[in-house]
Amino acid sequence: MQRGLVHIYAKTQEKKRVKVIRLSMDTTHDEVHGYQQLSCFNGFYGTNCYVPLFIFTDDGFPLRSILRPGSPHPAEDALRELKKLVKELRSYFPGVRLELKADAAFANPQIYRFCEQNDITYYIAAIG
Repeated sequence: MQRGLVHIYAKTQEKKRVKVIRLSMDTTHDEVHGYQQLSCFNGFYGTNCYVPLFIFTDDGFPLRSILRPGSPHPAEDALRELKKLVKELRSYFPGVRLELKADAAFANPQIYRFCEQNDITYYIAAIG
């Protein structure tokens, strides 16, 4: 299903000369009411929830949406999903410039290294 999102996005861009794809990566919380399987208490949000991971284009098109339990660190799974997404995007858009925007929760040396090794410009907030 995830690859289907990238395929649909590529089809919507067919007639455009895409030079840059800007990606936004973030999480949110989806509060649960009751005892749903894999829901967990999240101290940051102060509730039992799921914490899905999302990667959108800058115009809001969803390219990745991963449902996760409420307990993972925000950057957990991010690198794995980013690697898959970059491979898929580059197959549809060879030579396109990729940019990644994320908040401080994704300030992770492995993500920096991946972006630098794969010619991805990244804007990741740092806690100062």
